[in-house]
Amino acid sequence: MLNKDSGQPIQGMPLGRGNATSPYTVQSTDNVIEFTEAGDVTCTLADGTTPITAVLAGARYSISNGVTIITFTGTFSVG
Repeated sequence: MLNKDSGQPIQGMPLGRGNATSPYTVQSTDNVIEFTEAGDVTCTLADGTTPITAVLAGARYSISNGVTIITFTGTFSVG
């Protein structure tokens, strides 16, 4: 439920909430997440489903609408 490219310029965006803590509750102002490590992320959606997405280390992803909680065992930043 994380998108590699949503049409937004995500590479230059500073991430204000570095070292976010899992499980992270997504705020209405959150658009982008960056993972320091590779791994599997569980996204809890508003409808209660929990899809799992494999992410790459150092990659930034846009946060899809409907994602309410992000759970990841590694370190990540949100902006």
